[in-house]
Amino acid sequence: MNWGEVEIVSIRVDDDKDRTGLIYGSTPREEILNHVWGPMRFTPRVDNADTYGRAVGPETLRVDRGRPLQMEPTRPGHWMTGTTADQWQEEYRDHPVRLIITCRVGDEEWVFAAAYASTTSPTTRRKKLSTMP
Repeated sequence: MNWGEVEIVSIRVDDDKDRTGLIYGSTPREEILNHVWGPMRFTPRVDNADTYGRAVGPETLRVDRGRPLQMEPTRPGHWMTGTTADQWQEEYRDHPVRLIITCRVGDEEWVFAAAYASTTSPTTRRKKLSTMP
């Protein structure tokens, strides 16, 4: 690894609270835990994002450079009968997008949290991820 580069091991959307004990009928536990409970998620399968839009990575970036990552408004899980997309977005309207970012340079690894203001709308947004020296 070049010292002018940072390996982004993962960037994960963090939820507003722990939902490990949440049960929704017969919905698989993995699906509930991977659902993004917040205003925005990574667009699934774009920019190396997972199927749920929960995380992206790995990726290598030059220090002091960034790159946009595509995000989109979240929606209620299919098991949330009675909750419309508009109701879901209203619930998370003033919530920040919380990210847990894991980076590595050589053998050193850092994990830090970031929160970004979010204005959700029906249009897809791109956020730029920047690395710091």
